[in-house]
This record gives sequence, C-alpha cells and structure tokens, in this order.
Amino acid sequence: MNIEVKLNRDQFLIITPEDSRLLNELYVYFSYDVEGAIFSQQYRSGIWDGKQHFFKYRNGDYYGRLAYGLLTELIKYTKLNNHKLIIDDGTLKLFTGELFNYADDMLKFKLRFYQKEAVDKALMRKKCILRLCTSAGKSLIGAYLVKILSDNHKGNSIIVVPTKSLILQFYNDLIEYGIDASLIGKVYADEKNFDRPYVISTWQTLINHLDKLKLFNCLIIDETHGVRGDELYKITKNSHAEYKIGMTGTLPKSPIERLKIQSFLGPKVVDYSTAELSSHGYVSNCNIHRIIITYNSDFNYDYNQMKDVIYNNNYRRQLVRNIVNKVDSSCLILVDKVKKEGLTLFDYLKDKINKKLVFLSGKDNVKIRDMWRQECEASDNLCIIATYGIFSTGIDIKSLKYLLLYSNTKSEIRTLQSIGRALRLHESKITTGAYIFDIVDILKYFEDHSIERLAYYEQEQFKVYDNHMIEGYPIEFTSF
Repeated sequence: MNIEVKLNRDQFLIITPEDSRLLNELYVYFSYDVEGAIFSQQYRSGIWDGKQHFFKYRNGDYYGRLAYGLLTELIKYTKLNNHKLIIDDGTLKLFTGELFNYADDMLKFKLRFYQKEAVDKALMRKKCILRLCTSAGKSLIGAYLVKILSDNHKGNSIIVVPTKSLILQFYNDLIEYGIDASLIGKVYADEKNFDRPYVISTWQTLINHLDKLKLFNCLIIDETHGVRGDELYKITKNSHAEYKIGMTGTLPKSPIERLKIQSFLGPKVVDYSTAELSSHGYVSNCNIHRIIITYNSDFNYDYNQMKDVIYNNNYRRQLVRNIVNKVDSSCLILVDKVKKEGLTLFDYLKDKINKKLVFLSGKDNVKIRDMWRQECEASDNLCIIATYGIFSTGIDIKSLKYLLLYSNTKSEIRTLQSIGRALRLHESKITTGAYIFDIVDILKYFEDHSIERLAYYEQEQFKVYDNHMIEGYPIEFTSF
C-alpha cells in the first residue's frame, strides 16, 4: 500500500496513506506509555490514555502529522508492513547535503578517522545526531562543521550547550583550534552577542530568545541529552536552520525521550562507544574500582533518610579520606546535594587529607569554576568536591586520572557522563588508564542501583575490580 509523505511549512511531515484506516495503525505504532501515568488525575478520570503520541490525526481526516526527524522510524514501519513510501522533494532535500571539499587539518588539530566520519555524515545528512563517547573530541567536530559551513557561505552557526561553564570552555576550544575570538559570540545571562558568525549559547537562555534562531543556518546542540525534552523540542522546532546537528555521549533509553530528541534533529548516524575508541588509543582505558561496604546495621529508613544517614557515616567517609590520600595526583569527587553531601564531606576532609581541598556548586560563578578546572589540570595535589550538576557533563580536565562517585545514582546518563570526565587522553594515564571509584552500599535501594551501574560498566566494556569492606574493620584496598 502506498503512503505519501510531504513536508509542510511547520516542518511536519504530512502522511497520507492510500487507505485512511492506516492512520489509526500509525497512531498506535507511534504511541508510548508514559512512566507514572497511572498516578495522573487525567489518566484516572479517563481524559488521557497515559501515552505519548508522536503521530497525530483527527477523526475524519485522510492524513496525519509526524515530526520530520522521525522519517527513519516511519521507514522502519513501512518495511515491517510491506508498504511503499512516496516521499516529496521537499522532504528529501531536508536530509540531502553536500560533502564540501575541505582539508581535515584546516584547523590546528587534525581530525581523527571517526571525527572525519562524523563531520562528513553531518554535512551529507544535514539533520542528524552524532553519538560519540565522552572524550571523543566533539568540540573539534563542532568547530570543523561551523568553519566548513562558514567558508562555503552557508551562513552563521549557533552552538547550544547545557551550562555557562561549557560556554566558556567551548569558546576557549574554538580559539585554541584556530578560530578568531572576534568572530565568536557568547549568549547567557551576562552576554547577548547574537551578531557573530559563531555563537555559543546555553539552552536556558536561548529558550527565551527563540526569535533569534532565524539568524542561524546551522544549529548544533552539544550534550543533546542534557537539554530537557520540552526545551529541546521548542528550540529545534522553532529553528528553520538548514543544518541541525545533535552531539552527545549518551542517549536516553526511554523511547519517549529519545524520539523527542530525534523529532526535529533527525536520526543517529554515527555511534562510537568508549570501548571502540579505547581500542584505537583515542580515549583512556577505564578501570572501575567498586568499594563494596557491608554495614553492621540495616538502617530501616526511607530512601531520602537513608541517604542522609549513609553519606555521613564515619566509616564511609574514612574510605573516601584513605582513597584521596592514597592516589598520586589530583582527584574529583562528585556529589548530589550541596549541604547534606558536599559541604558535610568538605568539613570532614578539610583537615584530614594531604591535598588542597575545594568545594564547587552552582552557587560558584562560571569564572570561579573554570579557574579551579584549570588549577586541577595543572596541579597534582588538588581534590575537588563538586556537584554532578556542574561537573558531570562536558567539563574537560585532560590530566584528571581519579574520579570518585560519592553520591548514589542509577541514571545511565549521569553515570557514564561523569566517568567521561576522567577518560581524556593524558601522559599520566598511558600505562594505567583512569581510575573510577564507585561506592557500593549493601543496603536497600543502594544495592539495586549499584547493580544497574554495573550493567552500564559491562555494556561499555570497562574493567571492573571489587574491594569488599565491612564497617568497623581495617580499610584495605586490594585492587589498587
């Protein structure tokens, strides 16, 4: 059966099947259960079916609508059901680019083979997602893309990042790669330089200036996973840029979140894992050292009470102190909460370790954070305690060899993005690789979360070593 596909002005695909009965089939195919929907009053009252619907149509219509970035999902459906797609030229042009003639050393750093593949596919597809593991050098890929497009008179580019810290880091990266600083604009709370050929903005600021998107023919969403679904949807939907590229180290497993990202960006066209790039010598080997603690008490609390008790447990904090004192260079400790986790750990460690200690959170401005990032890069005697929110994603500290995950999490994205902070190549890691310390508490909730993290490690083919500890017994590490 034939299904016609045309692009309308609002960047939606108008889907017209030969038999209108297929509309409901498509409606069901592109529907996904929303987690926690059963607790919604709308669901309980029967107003809402508890699903997210990506394909929309009204009763009596002979056509439906689908975001253009889901064309590949529509193709999967038609192949599965032996239908034939008839796609108009407007839709085909969305995904048909040009492989411009450029040198892979046109900037100060030459592209590696996988980076060149990412640049080429982004240019050819124009709307797509590049999934490359953390430490793969996505900022260099972004720099080549915007420079190539500018050199070929394809207009201005805007790069969207999740935090103010990453604006400054990306800005410095572009300059280091050879792009003139006067051509780069920054857009966040303190600056609004939209009038430059290359602009870097946080999504939090850009969401309030959607009218400015018309200035840019290239939209790059860096750390795509870090933009909340609704905001990313609004930004990409309101942009009519010819080139829309998403870059990330991790994509959400939830089909709803994944398809929201894909709706106005396009399909994933490149996928390089940590294990693959590590085998080629482009990222450091990763050694996960799990510190498994058995406690003397069961701690019969709910999850939040349990966290407050365990994160202030003296034996657990002594383990952290011993790790910090044992490692031979600077280290990063990631926590979730500021007062109950970060500050209490800081107060405990401040006179018990042999390294300079600092605590950073969202309360510290971007220049302070960047100053300590550079200090960590240059020093071998610094211990930074930082919240996941400001240091788990995108922060580049090439020399960072030791990372400690202090606060419990089951999030795949948070776990793998955090680990990525220590996977940059550096001479200090050539023989040993990076060391990641994961504290595993053998307690209700915590143990289940650790099992999920272990699955992520196995998925990424990290080496995993276990150190078993019993509260009250001497602290002896066997794997490092």
